[in-house]
Amino acid sequence: MFTFFVLILLAPLVAGDEFTPTAPGPGDVFKAGENCTISWMPSSPGGWTNVSVSLMSGSNDDMKLVTTVAHGLDGSNPSFSPFNWTCPEVEPYSAIYFYQFTNGNDTTDPTWTTRFTIASSSGASEPPEHSSQPNGDAIPWGAGSLRGDRNDTSNTMSKETSSTDQGNQSQTVASSRMDKQRKTASTDRQATPTVSLPSASTVSSPPVFLPAENAVSKAHHLNRVSLLFITFCMYILSYYCPL
Repeated sequence: MFTFFVLILLAPLVAGDEFTPTAPGPGDVFKAGENCTISWMPSSPGGWTNVSVSLMSGSNDDMKLVTTVAHGLDGSNPSFSPFNWTCPEVEPYSAIYFYQFTNGNDTTDPTWTTRFTIASSSGASEPPEHSSQPNGDAIPWGAGSLRGDRNDTSNTMSKETSSTDQGNQSQTVASSRMDKQRKTASTDRQATPTVSLPSASTVSSPPVFLPAENAVSKAHHLNRVSLLFITFCMYILSYYCPL
């Protein structure tokens, strides 16, 4: 019996730790550039004391951040609810937006509002792109962003592609110029002169004497000289000393 009364006394305190969003709800429409209202039931003191609020879009399984609305709010302080801010210009204007709430660094236990519409300043909007969730639940959804973000992303991608194409063209031109320079250098380079040597049949080699043949030739020459000298001497003797 004592345990039963303790649980009854603690129940309000446990319930008070919860942070419960209450608005916007289904069918609520807010115009871009005008006041948007967010409401919640505050938690008990010491509960959600560091609340961050984010504008989201996307499916239930793949939520996408559109923009940060606020952070550092004391979700246990009733004076912060309702919270007002200016709805941004978004793309598309449609019933695909909702708020996500987290407490401090704890991103494992967020809570959300239902989806609502952000319309143009004239109140125009279009139906959500998808009529049901990827798992088949009949909850319309779509992917939104701040107006201009998609164009900026497209322009950035276009510039990167253009820069890449220009870089490829520059490389192609440089390669073509290098090829032309190589061909020109190859054409202008002088051919190495060739030396034509006379064939063996056109060159007359001087007579070559072997050592033995040289000695015999010299001996014959000396003999001739000696005979001439003896003959000359005999002629002189015969002239001056006749017999």
